[in-house]
Amino acid sequence: LSGVENVDPLSLPSVLSGVPALDSLIGGFYPSELSVWTGKRGGGKSTLLGQLLVEAVNQRQRVCAYSGELSAWRFREWIYLQAAGPAFIERKADKFSGREFYSVSPFARKKLDAWFARKFFLCDNSAPGGNSEDAICSLFSYAVRRYGCAVFLVDNLMSARFGASNDGDFYRGQSNFVGRLVEFAKREEVHVHLVAHPRKNDGKAMLDADEVGGSGDITNRADNVFSLQRLTEQ
Repeated sequence: LSGVENVDPLSLPSVLSGVPALDSLIGGFYPSELSVWTGKRGGGKSTLLGQLLVEAVNQRQRVCAYSGELSAWRFREWIYLQAAGPAFIERKADKFSGREFYSVSPFARKKLDAWFARKFFLCDNSAPGGNSEDAICSLFSYAVRRYGCAVFLVDNLMSARFGASNDGDFYRGQSNFVGRLVEFAKREEVHVHLVAHPRKNDGKAMLDADEVGGSGDITNRADNVFSLQRLTEQ
């Protein structure tokens, strides 16, 4: 034990979230760690994690994301809207339905294209087998070797395919996949963010680590577990 290298925690590099209150509590997101994020549907998990990736790029880190819920173009638009900010977002209306939507201005889009180039990478979930755990892990490893990515996102655990034939196999598959992500984070000294939806909780207002759906190994293997909820005015 006495021969273990002495490391000053303050010297370890971390990627800040850009949320001062959160950064002051955890010191940022450190290499070789896995963070699990949970919360009710529509609570803002994907939005916040998209912002964390943008913040990482702003800190000269390269990032790689897997999204099992959004197509590539929808994921891109979501990230671009966040990165552009309100000054460079235009409100438009569909001439047939009247539905309003928001779009990044051409000026800002061109700037963001140049800013994100070779810094922000997205796994292609439309490719055959692109949502299997083997494909995700393989692409993540390639992103480290080829592009030097240091921050990763899996959004979300339920969208990955494990080849399970029953519930028991599915939960073991989830646990094994989380274990592979932990090993990947430690081996490559990167940080992995993982979105895991909570199980049904009969309207419970506050969610904790025990509310994460699937196997308990998901949170047991994580370095950080965060629960997001949308607060309403009382």
